Amino acid sequence: MLTALERPNTQSSDHEEWRAVVGYEGLYEVSSFGRVRSLDRIVEQNSRWGRKSFRRSGRVMCPYVNRRGYRSIVLCRCAHQKTFMVAALVAASFIGPRPEGYHVCHNDGVPNNNAASNLRYDTIVGNFADKVQHGTLKRGSESNLARATEEQVRVIRSMGKFSTWEVLAEHHGLGIKAVRGIINKTTWRHI
Repeated sequence: MLTALERPNTQSSDHEEWRAVVGYEGLYEVSSFGRVRSLDRIVEQNSRWGRKSFRRSGRVMCPYVNRRGYRSIVLCRCAHQKTFMVAALVAASFIGPRPEGYHVCHNDGVPNNNAASNLRYDTIVGNFADKVQHGTLKRGSESNLARATEEQVRVIRSMGKFSTWEVLAEHHGLGIKAVRGIINKTTWRHI
């Protein structure tokens, strides 16, 4: 009986197709639904009693969700571990090599949907446009890097012609560069 993790995605009428992970052929495979599995293999290991070989059974692996909400997985080859985004593995195996300067983009804007049919390569500008379209772009005070609020930005812009940057920065608890960016509209352009 298949566990929930091993069951194919029932939302799609397509069948699940497995292909080798690029660079890890014979060790790992990735599916068209965005799942990763290890393959059966013989592992050799040194110990103080000599070199031992044992059989490691393949299994569907459980990725973790990184701090940005994307699924990531650790692959191992020759005792070296490396972390990969699952979307990048799926795209490399099902779409082909990623062109220079392009990113893996999710068509529906959901970072956990790593189905091959949901992925494409696009520029950073195209990825940014997707974030705006899907409403996943954090702007203004929603951003973790924001030091000012929308109200402060409006006040700084209205007072910018009558006061110096230093006075505005001190009054709002911001740096001079932040105030200059707000007044010149190099930051907070959406307001």
